[in-house]
Amino acid sequence: MVVVVATVLILLTVVLPAAARMWNERRAAEAQNTISGMLMTARAKAMQSAGGESGLLFFVDGEGVQRVASITQDPNVVHDETWCVTGPGGEQDCSNPSWRMEPAWENVFTVSAERHFTMPPPMRAAPRYAVDESTMTQTLTSWQEYSDEELGNDDFNSLATGGDQAQRHRNFFAMVFSNNGELRVRRDVLIRDVDVDAEENPGGDVTGLRVSRATTPARDYYRFDNTRTPIPALRAVLDASGRWQTYCKPVDFVVTDDSNTAINFPSVDGLLVYDDSLFKSAGGAAQRRQYLLDSAQPFFVHRQSGTVVRGPVAESTAATP
Repeated sequence: MVVVVATVLILLTVVLPAAARMWNERRAAEAQNTISGMLMTARAKAMQSAGGESGLLFFVDGEGVQRVASITQDPNVVHDETWCVTGPGGEQDCSNPSWRMEPAWENVFTVSAERHFTMPPPMRAAPRYAVDESTMTQTLTSWQEYSDEELGNDDFNSLATGGDQAQRHRNFFAMVFSNNGELRVRRDVLIRDVDVDAEENPGGDVTGLRVSRATTPARDYYRFDNTRTPIPALRAVLDASGRWQTYCKPVDFVVTDDSNTAINFPSVDGLLVYDDSLFKSAGGAAQRRQYLLDSAQPFFVHRQSGTVVRGPVAESTAATP
């Protein structure tokens, strides 16, 4: 009996670590296949669109699972015939195309409730520029590369010390394709997530994040460089001098901070896929950053062709031009 027990214990010490490695490798492979598939799907959808851009929003739900939702640019969603330009004599004529304001919500993307992916826990994706500026073709400034505090922040609604509104959390960001299939990089992306049951469950129906209301719509947003600026919601072709003028109309149901300013989810050019449980157990901020550099699987997307390439782990690779 002693011999049998000893044999079983020896086998367990050999088999369990190997099984754990196989399981981890399987989860990583599943996450990587999910990433590749959804990027190709997003690009194909953008190329099939009538004119607007489309892409993916990466976010973490209330259960701590990272999800990826389809987003679509829809400037026409705010078209309002009652917003007209007043003519030189004080007259208004909304049927006159030279006076009517045209929609220009170019930075607003509506998130789809029907089409989304789930990263297999505990796998997650982060922008690859978040940890290593050598992967970018241009030198990053402090508001582009994640600080240690930002990289370690696990609460989207709580801004890290010295953090930027445009990169509140390492797992919240976007990837956007134009209708000719090109990847849009460093593009401002505001997320519109309609909330149909605000009283029972406040927050966007897909993301669950705080959104502005029709009664208190957002007027400003944080640009990619963290400066606060008005949302260009509508534009007019005519003023008293016959020149173009931009007018701002409040935007409802976009993700905001507690000051009701729309938060930016900047479009990135590549991803790092990693095990979030190992990331969190790596130690302090410096160790967590090093873990991503050493162990995360980089994904690169060619800006013109949209080709998705798995880069070498623990080796910096220059960004595509």
